[in-house]
Amino acid sequence: MAAGTWTFPDGARTRLLNGTFDLDTDTFFMALFLSTSNIGAATTTYAGVTNEHANANGYTTGGISMGALTLAGTTTVTVDDPADAVWTASGGSITARFAVIYESGGDV
Repeated sequence: MAAGTWTFPDGARTRLLNGTFDLDTDTFFMALFLSTSNIGAATTTYAGVTNEHANANGYTTGGISMGALTLAGTTTVTVDDPADAVWTASGGSITARFAVIYESGGDV
């Protein structure tokens, strides 16, 4: 299934522009959440996001470390996740509506 529209929380925009998020040195994680999650523009922390996928069937609460992201370009800058988050279901399904990227300090 193709990715849908991104929700970029308002606080994340500020953290990105003021340098709180350092994309090529900070460690980021990707976690999976259900359709009943409260993720939205006002979300500020991973701890504040509700209804993460259960710790089961090959999914671990907190998600997967994406490590440090890589940046490339000067006029147009791209950000890449060199680790490519992958979950392998075992013993049941992994069903999620949202993937949330958050910094190791907990900021979404």
